[in-house]
Amino acid sequence: MNSKEILEEALKLPLSAQEELANKLTFCILGELQALGYED
Repeated sequence: MNSKEILEEALKLPLSAQEELANKLTFCILGELQALGYED
């Protein structure tokens, strides 16, 4: 499954599930950036 297909499937979810997924992804990305030395 490529990123486009994953996004298309995610958009089929209810908005509350989309929001939860977006929050999890945001925290994962922020964690990775902090691990690389970037600050808020």
